[in-house]
Parts: sequence; structure tokens; C-alpha cells
Amino acid sequence: MSNSTKYHWTEEYHDTLKDMNPNDAIKDVESMSDHDVLYRVNMRKFQQDYIADYLEYLWELSPKDFWRHIEIMFSDETELLLSDNMNFVCILCNEVAPVSVINSVVKYTVDKWIGDGFETINESLYKDILSEIIQEQNKLSISGIKLIDIYPSDQSGMDELEKAFNEIIGREIRNSYKSW
Repeated sequence: MSNSTKYHWTEEYHDTLKDMNPNDAIKDVESMSDHDVLYRVNMRKFQQDYIADYLEYLWELSPKDFWRHIEIMFSDETELLLSDNMNFVCILCNEVAPVSVINSVVKYTVDKWIGDGFETINESLYKDILSEIIQEQNKLSISGIKLIDIYPSDQSGMDELEKAFNEIIGREIRNSYKSW
């Protein structure tokens, strides 16, 4: 069982991991339940910067666990993480992500795009960040991102999904994080 559950704040858990032997830290992170990961990356109240620092640390510690955290982060309705440290977005724009992570990011973005939408005050920024991630992953992918793989049973709404996806792929990025 992970030590994660002993800490209310991501900052505290992150500090504990940094004090551990790297192999022990990896074992601890790997033993986190999906619920623990969801809490760490989406319990945002006063924690945005700490969560972003934690994700950056995970990339250095264990890319496999970083990708797991990113996938789970995008499986929730919580708004996109905004922080002074957007290195996790740079990683998402420059490293080939596992298919399950790409699918999670695309589904999150398309569902927001055509559904309830984004927080109005940050809508343009959210759309730029998410579009850039998807555009770059589409370039990095051998066969490109295929919506049919992400929404296999939603044939009736495929036109609306394709329209949103094409807007995302074609969006001009004003706020780039690729070279963060």
C-alpha cells in the first residue's frame, strides 16, 4: 500500500517521495490506487503549482508512472491544470504518449469542446493548450489519431465529434507550451 494516503496535500506526499530512495519512491508511486492518483492530480484547491511540480518529478522518477497520472488526470471532469510550471504540457507535446493517454486527452478535450465547455475566463488558454497537445501527439503518432478508436460505439454522433476534432487539429496556437 502506498504512503500517499497518509498525506492530505500533494505537496506533502511529493516532499516525502523526494526524501526516499528513488527505488522506494517508484515502488510507492506504483502501489497507488487509481483513486489515490486521481486525488493527487485533481484535488486542486491551492495545490496547482505543487501538482505540476509533482508531475515533473514523476517524469524524472518514472515515466511509466507519469503517464499513468496524466491518463487518470484527464479521465475526470476537473478543469485543466494551470500552473507556473507547465512542464507536464511540454512533455505531452514532445514525448510519444501511450495510446491510452492520447485517447484520454482527446476524449477529455472533445467532450469539453462539444459539451459543457470550458471555464469562460480561461477558455482560449485551455483550448490552446489542449489543441497543441493533440496536434503534437498527432504528429508523433505513426498513423495519426483516429476518433473511431476513441469513440467506437458513438457512430450516430461521429459527425459532431469529427467537427470538433478538426477544429482542435486546425486551431492556430497563440499560447504555446511545446518549448516550455
